[in-house]
Amino acid sequence: MDRRELFFEVHTGETREGPGSPESTRKAFSYISGIDKNSKVIDIGCGPGWQTLELARLCGGEITAIDLHEPFLDILKTSALKAGYGNRLTARKMSMTEIDFPDGAFDLVWSEGAIYFIGFTRGLKEFRRLLKTGGYLAVSEATWLKPNPPDEVKEFWNREYPAMGTLESNLASIDYHEYEIAGYFVLPPSDWEEYFSPLKARFEQMLARHPGDPDAEEYYREELHEFAMYDKYREFYGYVFYILKAI
Repeated sequence: MDRRELFFEVHTGETREGPGSPESTRKAFSYISGIDKNSKVIDIGCGPGWQTLELARLCGGEITAIDLHEPFLDILKTSALKAGYGNRLTARKMSMTEIDFPDGAFDLVWSEGAIYFIGFTRGLKEFRRLLKTGGYLAVSEATWLKPNPPDEVKEFWNREYPAMGTLESNLASIDYHEYEIAGYFVLPPSDWEEYFSPLKARFEQMLARHPGDPDAEEYYREELHEFAMYDKYREFYGYVFYILKAI
């Protein structure tokens, strides 16, 4: 099968699309002030929107969520209606490279585990355009936490995400893009488990639906290798939540 088809077969469902948790979303939001029922919020690369729903619980403002995968947006729309947020949460199919909102349209730009699609530095620049002065950007990003990682994990991430920065380089980059740092923290291992555990089960179900398919088996092995990398080397890398104020 086509790898893209296998990816969406596994990932389109009741799962997170990256490490995170409601607790970490709430912690990141706690660094932010001034967001209320009159605020405008955008969640970029929202996926199925578990963090979007948490944002809706945390603030009374108008939320726009964007993603390119329509089934993710359908899941979010259904969940928002069930939760009673349908009147102030809009889900739109849109690429983060072609966001058509005007400059300064939002008080808060949120993006969990998605900025890597365009890169951290480019994301800082392009997302800044969307913010009012004094507004906030909150993003979680895969980050090297310690120098001199072992060759095995360094080679893995050089293949998967060669642009992954260190904590020091990311913090330095923030200074050049009209932000000040409101706070940052490393996501705990439990946030990775919240992401990995449901996916492991879905990969096993995927294999059962495609017995003997070499593409499915290779994809399964690659994903298990990613899970193993974090278990073995999590002291060297993780997701960091960066909360920044536009100046």
